[in-house]
Amino acid sequence: MIEVSVLGATGMVGQRFVQLLSHHPDFKIVALFASERRKGARYADSVNWLVSSEVPADVGDIRLGAVGDSVPTKIVFSALPSDIAKDVEEELAIKGYYVFSNASSHRYDPFVPIMVPEVNESHFEAVKYQKGKGFIITNPNCSTA
Repeated sequence: MIEVSVLGATGMVGQRFVQLLSHHPDFKIVALFASERRKGARYADSVNWLVSSEVPADVGDIRLGAVGDSVPTKIVFSALPSDIAKDVEEELAIKGYYVFSNASSHRYDPFVPIMVPEVNESHFEAVKYQKGKGFIITNPNCSTA
């Protein structure tokens, strides 16, 4: 089981990450992050859950961390707003984290692949040229996908 964290977990995109990852056979969500004002709250009590009938049971009791807190997993799914994501994701990648981002803030960086694995898996090679020990991979915007 691969342990992962989700940044921006209370927003709509973060909720979708949580929904998909909580039912995935290979991933286990161990940490969720939101704004400083939600820090310490139970996820199920803090999120206005909209993506399905109820918050997945395996994540409801997770206490939220604040963006900027220490991240306990090597793999991070980021649903942060672009203005926040740029610096936070770069810092994480430099420190050695593998960041999978939904934000647009890195889409014009020539060394951050915009991945659609079924279409351009060879673009993953671009991460070799990113600074730091980790990497950032982003996805195309929803209309392109």
